Amino acid sequence: MNVNLMNGISLSRMFNTYGGTNRADGPEKLKEDIAFLLKQEKGRFYADPEFGSMLYSYLFMPLSEETGQKVKKEVYDTISKFYPNIYLHYVNVDLRDKEIKITVGYSYSDSDNPTEINIELFNKI
Repeated sequence: MNVNLMNGISLSRMFNTYGGTNRADGPEKLKEDIAFLLKQEKGRFYADPEFGSMLYSYLFMPLSEETGQKVKKEVYDTISKFYPNIYLHYVNVDLRDKEIKITVGYSYSDSDNPTEINIELFNKI
């Protein structure tokens, strides 16, 4: 995978102030795509029911080390399935009342310095 060839509509900031669409390229696009993948609930995307993760289901589980390990496994499994060429350096999970904070460090194509993604999931109930 040549990450520098990735491009498309920016998912995190889709529309600009003039009503047009913003674009993302290369490493920025990959970072957005991974965050989007992890935040999507599996089964909600009609074109591919396997797309996404089950991370939101862990918001309703007890705050324990076991839940934290399950969240890490879900992150590793989801990214590995959709981005098999990505090397995951670490996944840190912080479980708090009604929220999960996840930090993922990854690299690609001979890169030793991990890029970091921070994801926050909230239970709004």
